Amino acid sequence: MNLLDIPIVSTAIAIVISWALYALFCSYFLETWVQIMAERGRFMKNYLYLQLMDNSNGVNWAEKIYSHGTIDLLSRDPKKPTNDISPKLFAETLIEVVGSSRLVQNRVDELKNESWVVNYKSQVLKNFKFGTQILNPSDLVALFNQAMLSAELKSSGGKDSDEPNEAELYGHLTEYLENWFGELTERLSLWYKKKTRERLFYIGALIGIIINVDSLQLFSFYEENPVAKAAIIQYYQDHPEIRPAVQDNTTGKDVSKMVPEATDGTIGGNADNINQDSLLKARFAENAVVQSKLFAKNDSLNASNSQFVKSMDSLIVASKIPVGWKYNLFSKRAGMDWEDYLLKILGVLISGLAASFGAPFWFDLLKKATSSKI
Repeated sequence: MNLLDIPIVSTAIAIVISWALYALFCSYFLETWVQIMAERGRFMKNYLYLQLMDNSNGVNWAEKIYSHGTIDLLSRDPKKPTNDISPKLFAETLIEVVGSSRLVQNRVDELKNESWVVNYKSQVLKNFKFGTQILNPSDLVALFNQAMLSAELKSSGGKDSDEPNEAELYGHLTEYLENWFGELTERLSLWYKKKTRERLFYIGALIGIIINVDSLQLFSFYEENPVAKAAIIQYYQDHPEIRPAVQDNTTGKDVSKMVPEATDGTIGGNADNINQDSLLKARFAENAVVQSKLFAKNDSLNASNSQFVKSMDSLIVASKIPVGWKYNLFSKRAGMDWEDYLLKILGVLISGLAASFGAPFWFDLLKKATSSKI
């Protein structure tokens, strides 16, 4: 027996489809605002500023990272920082800014005179190694030191060597810092996802009041209007593209992904390639890739927004669903008393709660609940 033959089940399915479409609609509003305000980038930057503040040395390493040319060029506006910093780019930039900082460079000559020897040909590795020895003890300096020690052990295989493989050592060093950055951004992503859900709830409730997205009213409407119920189910059947497409919407399941995967660009295969010029060339190439992907993503988002809104308008007109400005809570409604208004507010809040779960949640629920029945 088909689940759609059971009235209460088909009504519930129609409601869930409505919630999924409404959550997607709200997520487009939020995504537009997030893109305009560069919210993800500012959220990530503020978090890194807190985490990378080194009070013992009086320096904020995040500030130096964001002011570095290869990171700064990722943003078109200083007030709108990018969140498209790959773990590899972050690690390489951190290594460079630590080693080239005045705190380190002002004492390099002094350490050389004291016979502090760092046997590396690469200036990048030499400067970073000096930094682990020069900087005052702190949690961040302990991280730098641990990263360097780990890289040295892995590259040497536990054996002393007068001429270590510097390319291999650099690779292990960046890998260590990449992993640390990945773990850091995972926690950041969870906090951002929680913040996004709260915003989707408020947006869902506000839009629900303006255009009357009342879940209680919709349930009654679908029960009393099988034609409208069939229309929205048919819409879901006829538009399978909205289901996979929503997975790419960063306000859905992928909202937690604040940082992209590392690009395929690598730094050299031998010690001679670990220098300032090769690092800059690799980073600028990576920046170009990130920018092109970002522009393509924005164009795709704008196109999908327009197409989705048009299809939703057609669905509302065809099914005569009581949604739109003329049904809003502030319209004059003869015969409505305070209990009716309370129920209306409750229905709108339910819609806001549904929006906060995100469209992927509802589409996934539909898939699991109905299997091949829809």
